[in-house]
Amino acid sequence: MNTYKILVTGVSISGKSNLARMLEIDFSEHFLPITNKDVDWDKDALIVPQDSRIYILQTPKGCKTEAEHGILLTCFDKILYSDPDMETYTELLASRGCAWFKEGVVEKGLDIDPEPSSLDKLSGIFGRILGYALKKEKLRSEDMAYFKRANLMGRVVVLKPAIENKNYLSFEGYPTMLEQIVEEVRSKQYDP
Repeated sequence: MNTYKILVTGVSISGKSNLARMLEIDFSEHFLPITNKDVDWDKDALIVPQDSRIYILQTPKGCKTEAEHGILLTCFDKILYSDPDMETYTELLASRGCAWFKEGVVEKGLDIDPEPSSLDKLSGIFGRILGYALKKEKLRSEDMAYFKRANLMGRVVVLKPAIENKNYLSFEGYPTMLEQIVEEVRSKQYDP
């Protein structure tokens, strides 16, 4: 069985996990089995299961994927790039900052001794959030330049997330992109 591979990438805290989760839910209505992994959390993320019809991999910073994780982007049929506008990105960052404060853990367990709602962490949280906000456009530009240099733009679909309500992101262009991928997977090239 051929596996259709999708890379979900973008700058940090841009809605990648929400996008991958939406894909997993929507594809499960059409194809089984589906594998959805995050290179930051899944130790076996680089292993594509042989019995998966669709493999979704989430990774930050598209242009560094090969260098940092040894993943060749040419192996992916689609590269979905989550690219929020600055207003949406600010809301996503604020939400993440609140979560870090409440949980006491700032980014992937960087704190050795997490203490929920510790005022001592506020300056570190603000600094990290500000750093992301200030670097967003530079990092996005680096990713797009890399995709162009690597002749990958034909595989890249840029999706703009928008916050529909406090707990839900929608992505502009998502339904059209989903239909396109479903058709590609149904093509003879991906039949078992």
